[in-house]
Amino acid sequence: MGRKKGTPITLRVTMIRFFLLILGAVFVVLCFTACPLPGDIAPGGRNYSSVTFETRTFNVQRMDNDDWYVLGASKLAEGAHCVVFVSNTELESVPVGLADYIAAEYDAKIYGTISSVFGDYISKGFDVDGNGKTILLLLDIQDGYSGSGGYVAGYFDPNHMYDVSVYPKSNQADMLFIDVNPQSPRSMGFYVTLAHELQHLINFAMHNGHPQETWLNEGLSSAAEYLYGGQQMSRINYFNSDPKGTIARGNNFFVWDGHWEKNEDDALANYATVYLFFQWIRIHHTGRNGVYSAIAGSEHTDYRALTQAVKGRIPGITETEDAEIWDRVLRSWMIANYRNDSTSLYGYKKELTVILKKIVSSSDSVSLFPGEGVFSAKPQTQSPPGSVGSTNINYIDAGIPDSTVNSVPVSANVLLSYNANTNPRGDAEQAYVYPVVTRSLTQEAGTAAARSVVVPESAVLPPSYPIGAHDLRFRRPPVESGPSPESAVPR
Repeated sequence: MGRKKGTPITLRVTMIRFFLLILGAVFVVLCFTACPLPGDIAPGGRNYSSVTFETRTFNVQRMDNDDWYVLGASKLAEGAHCVVFVSNTELESVPVGLADYIAAEYDAKIYGTISSVFGDYISKGFDVDGNGKTILLLLDIQDGYSGSGGYVAGYFDPNHMYDVSVYPKSNQADMLFIDVNPQSPRSMGFYVTLAHELQHLINFAMHNGHPQETWLNEGLSSAAEYLYGGQQMSRINYFNSDPKGTIARGNNFFVWDGHWEKNEDDALANYATVYLFFQWIRIHHTGRNGVYSAIAGSEHTDYRALTQAVKGRIPGITETEDAEIWDRVLRSWMIANYRNDSTSLYGYKKELTVILKKIVSSSDSVSLFPGEGVFSAKPQTQSPPGSVGSTNINYIDAGIPDSTVNSVPVSANVLLSYNANTNPRGDAEQAYVYPVVTRSLTQEAGTAAARSVVVPESAVLPPSYPIGAHDLRFRRPPVESGPSPESAVPR
């Protein structure tokens, strides 16, 4: 019998392919119109014509000169844990549907995630306006941004947690200020900023108006970024590129508002290093994310909040006294950045992108502030010096991290010189480093050596980048301010 006539096989195949192509195109269109895209969130929802707005004025401080002004804003959305106000001059940037999305994201992910780890400030009694919610004020923060350079992505101002009898400019509200120009309210960075600033509000409240030292407070906010948004590659990439060469010379998070910020304008190194430090703590702590709760909930506002949280909880760190624990944690983290072992204490257990090794080329002495450390390489023919340095300066062989502290190991080939002072307001101290060593990056690839402080051509600052409000303020002369929070009483 002959084959029954029908549609030719080749034609049927063509028709199937055409159908799949159309189906795929429909799927792509649906995804672009309905699926949130990373970095470009585009929700639908209500529009302006369907909403009657409640308006309110807020006292707002400029970040570029500290002047105050009155800002009119409209309430575009309200959730279970937040109220979203948008500056009347930025309404085109934040459609009502987007404000609904912001409120929903804050309710569903941000507030619960951050409060469960760092504390519930409302139950603590710091719901200062009595509405049971955080006010999110979206505005163009006046920070002097003109198209490039640093801009303030958001901030928490404790002034507004007090009565007007204490701070006349107070809005008497638990609130966060979040930038929408140049920061896009459709970007992931916007929501990460919300998480970061919420931790600052919580830290203030949980410590009764006496927040923890800046490096701890910012470290916990960097942890909030991770808890909400996952690994923050911008922090890791900045550390790796070290575009101003200050990290290789010792700059890190412990002394937040010091030499490197004021004289070399490298505040971003603080955020990069504190992010890595708090990631390293989490990775090695037996309680993982629980270490953040322990630090945030500590009665201490200084380094002891961290040392007590890690005591007996990081395998390999057996010291018992707070100062000794701090010394060991600090140098172990620095060596981790140098060696980046995949399994030991001296690395990130493959959870982070490979960190570039760094060696500083210098004279035989460097000035190190508390918490700072540098690596130097010993020439083959040079003998190591004897024990030298000031009170808080210690030395350790980065190749043999368990060798003797407070003396230069005889077998040293890579020396870590560091300042273990537990007081971030302490003075700089002189430390020994091996003199200039000429080494080729190509020859030393994969070995103990790394790069000098010479900035690679590829390591440049991005055209625009977020910085903290307190970082911006070092760039201009100081101005008179009101009473400090320590002298005020919260409402």
